[in-house]
Amino acid sequence: MGITTLYTGNPSPREVMTEIERQSLRVVLADVVYPARRWEIIIAADMYGADGQTRQRLRRLPLRDRPFRNLQDIVTALDAVRPAHA
Repeated sequence: MGITTLYTGNPSPREVMTEIERQSLRVVLADVVYPARRWEIIIAADMYGADGQTRQRLRRLPLRDRPFRNLQDIVTALDAVRPAHA
């Protein structure tokens, strides 16, 4: 099954990468109990054995007073801090 079968229409490469990243994060963070603090998310990824790129991405999560509510909350925060060249 090719990547294009995961989508309807004609997705841009950026949309495809976001979905692949989201799927990867879903697997890596499957054992996280929400709500979760930034440090708990990073530790969970380290304990899972996430690759360096995923760990680096999660370390870019912003420090904030409230915990992350769910995976979508994490994805939204990561999209907000994503480097412009990605």
